[in-house]
Amino acid sequence: MIHRDVNLKPFNSFQIPCIAQTYASFDSEEQLFDLMEREEHWPVLTTTNIANVFVLGGGSNILLPDRLHKFVIHPQNKDIFVSPLDRGMITVGAGTDWDELVAYTVTNHLAGLERLTLIPGNVGASVVQNIGAYGAEVADVVQQVRCLNLITREIEVLTNSDCQFSYRSSVFKSRPELLVVEVTFKLQVVPFFFRYIPSVLDLPTLISLSLKSIRIESASKSVKRKWRGFKLKMHFDKVRELLAVESLPIRLKRAVVKFIRTRTMPNPKQVANVGCFFKSPILPVKTYLNLQSRLQGVGTYPHSDETIKVSAGDLIKHVGLNGYQQGNVHIETNRPLIIISNGQATGHEISQFATMVQNTVLKETGIRIEPEVVILDEGEAQNLGVIDEQQALKEVNALFVEKHKQINYSRNEEQSA
Repeated sequence: MIHRDVNLKPFNSFQIPCIAQTYASFDSEEQLFDLMEREEHWPVLTTTNIANVFVLGGGSNILLPDRLHKFVIHPQNKDIFVSPLDRGMITVGAGTDWDELVAYTVTNHLAGLERLTLIPGNVGASVVQNIGAYGAEVADVVQQVRCLNLITREIEVLTNSDCQFSYRSSVFKSRPELLVVEVTFKLQVVPFFFRYIPSVLDLPTLISLSLKSIRIESASKSVKRKWRGFKLKMHFDKVRELLAVESLPIRLKRAVVKFIRTRTMPNPKQVANVGCFFKSPILPVKTYLNLQSRLQGVGTYPHSDETIKVSAGDLIKHVGLNGYQQGNVHIETNRPLIIISNGQATGHEISQFATMVQNTVLKETGIRIEPEVVILDEGEAQNLGVIDEQQALKEVNALFVEKHKQINYSRNEEQSA
């Protein structure tokens, strides 16, 4: 059934009381087709008005306005079907909670999703966003995606290559007419002997990586979790390598990721946030080398032979915005990628705050960071004045040159003295 003026606050992690003009949900493909055929308020969709449709997933990766003048479709089909011919081939309804699926696969000794533990959202959104963590992406295990073309009202089945997966993106972002109904994953059935203990051959590697994954640092007085003046920190590069060891039991991998995420990521059920708000920018190596000298302490990760990924969280910290608060919104101190609302912020207020972060990082480093979340407040955000990237780079270069002039002048003064 189609409803009018539905409050979407229960369906989004920022807890914004957004009122949807029109709302429809379905819990099976049959019900979806029944809605289209029988419901008089189901719109006739074309290429010119498809932008008026919004598919709501788990609500964990969106920023909503106070009122949404769109037709909201909310998949809630949650079936899991295991192929009788291949236990590793499972087909899952788009409305299934993502972490419930991960828990199901680990319990049933199916490997492939365990590194994506505790990522909020649902299965349909996972392929749209191509979610990833610790060196794994959902693209690694997707076999095919079953979709409804909202314009033609016909089913389309996309293979992995058809999905055009890339970093936090897919073909679904450029084809809004495709409504994900089901996703088929190709997972690996874990051999009996590796379900509880790793391969003996991998033990030296596992021990080495385990030791390298943990850093012991001095704890400041503000740190609550400390042990005799010290605190444990994880070296995420080594954790990524550790989790990539194939014979490490998937139950243990899930436990490690759960341990880390519950201690580093605020629970969206308790604190209004959508996890990582920004994507880490990917730069040509040449561009990065030109900026490297002014990015002290900013972490990087290899991406390809010609590109490098720069930590967006480190960039935000580098410009001094970690912990920064403005009105009802602030940046998480220890995880600067996370924007947190006190539960009272409007979508427009959060959007303004995010644009301020983008502009500050761009002006001071010459690097633009883009939102990972889907912002349905874009009209307002565009009026906030996102600064020009080339102009910002010129200003950064000018500041860098001026800084070196001052250093050289100071040195000359010291030598004269």
